[in-house]
Amino acid sequence: MKASERPGPSLFPHIILAAVLNSTAEATAAGFGRQVEEHLLSPMRSISALLLFTCISSASAQWTWVPRAGLGSSGETRWGTCEFVIDGIAYVVGGRVISTDVNEVWAYDPVADAWEPKAPIPGVRRLAAAFAINGKGYVTCGLYENSSMRNDLLEYDPVADSWTQKASLPDDERYSSAAFTVGGKGYIVGGNQGGANGPYSTDCWAYDPMTDAWSARAPLPGQTLFAARGFAADGKGHVVGGRLSDQTFTNALWQYDPGTDAWTAKAALPGIPRTYSFAWSLDYHGLIMAGDNLQGQQLNDLWRYLPSNDSWTSFTPYTGGGNWGGAAFAIDGRVYAGLGRQGTGAVNDLMELRDAFTDVREAMPGKLFQLSPNPCT
Repeated sequence: MKASERPGPSLFPHIILAAVLNSTAEATAAGFGRQVEEHLLSPMRSISALLLFTCISSASAQWTWVPRAGLGSSGETRWGTCEFVIDGIAYVVGGRVISTDVNEVWAYDPVADAWEPKAPIPGVRRLAAAFAINGKGYVTCGLYENSSMRNDLLEYDPVADSWTQKASLPDDERYSSAAFTVGGKGYIVGGNQGGANGPYSTDCWAYDPMTDAWSARAPLPGQTLFAARGFAADGKGHVVGGRLSDQTFTNALWQYDPGTDAWTAKAALPGIPRTYSFAWSLDYHGLIMAGDNLQGQQLNDLWRYLPSNDSWTSFTPYTGGGNWGGAAFAIDGRVYAGLGRQGTGAVNDLMELRDAFTDVREAMPGKLFQLSPNPCT
C-alpha cells in the first residue's frame, strides 16, 4: 500500500472507528486502558458502542508536537522555503541560508523519518509560491539576491527527479504571494512587486497544467497585500493575514469560490494580525500557525478554521518556539512544521502534531475507516 493510501489520523472534524473484525476488539487511546467488548449478534449495538468509545477518546485525546528528523547535518538552517506534497512525500524548495539564497530541494519521507536531496530547482529563490497538481509540483515567482524577483514557473516530476520550464506568470515579477490548489488548478494571490513598502498586489492568477496557461481571476478585495497565507478547504481557496499597503498587518480571512470567481469575507482570525505564518490545507478545514506581528514578535499560536460554520478554534501552540517564514506541509492528514526564522537566526528542526490515538491507529493497519463529519462535535 502506498503512503498516500494509508489511513491518516482523525484530525479535528473526522473520527476513526475501529472495525469489529473479531467478537471482541481491544483499543487503548487517550489514557483509556480498558477492553471494549461487543458481540456481533447485535451489529447496531456494536457500532453504537464503538462510536461512543471513539467519541470519548477523541474528546479526551491530547495533542502534542513531537520532534522529527530535522535537516540536521544534511542541510543548514534556512527560512523562506516553499513546499508541496506528492504521493506521501514532502518537497521543500529553496530558501535562504544565512545570507545566501539557495536552489536546493529536500524530500521528507515520514515513514522513514528521513530527508533526501533531490534535483535543485533552476534559479535560487526564497519566498516563492508552490502547489501540487496531478502528481507534479510547481514553484513560481520568488525573491533572490537582495531585490531581484522572478515570475517564472517550474514543474517538478518526482519520478524523473527533474524540473521543466513552464509558462511564466504573464505579469510583473513578485514574491510572498499566497497559494492554494482547488479543482485541478493552482492559484497565487497578492504578493510584493517592489521593496519593503511595495507596491503590493491584489491580483489572483490561476494556472491550469492541462493547457500550461495562466488566467486572471477576480482580484482580492480591499487593500493590496503580501506575505499572506493560503490554504484550500472544502473545495474553496482561503487567504488569511498579510501586510497591507498602509503598512498595517491584518488578520482578515477571505474565501474564494472558483465556481463563481468571487471572494467572500469570512470570520477574521481571532489571533494577532500577522505575516509569514504557517498554513495547512486539510480536506474540511485549514490550519494557521505562528508568524510575525507588526511589533516584530514571533508567534507560536495555532488556529483551526472550519468553513462549514465559519469558525476558528485555538489549538495546541507550537512548541518549537516563535517562528515565521518556515516550512509547513500535511501528509495523509498529518501536520508537520519546521525550519524558519527565530530571533535573528534560523532553525532546521521539524515537528509533527500528534494525538494520543495515533499510535493505536498505526498498530491496527487496515482495520480503520473514517466517518466524516464527526458526529461527536
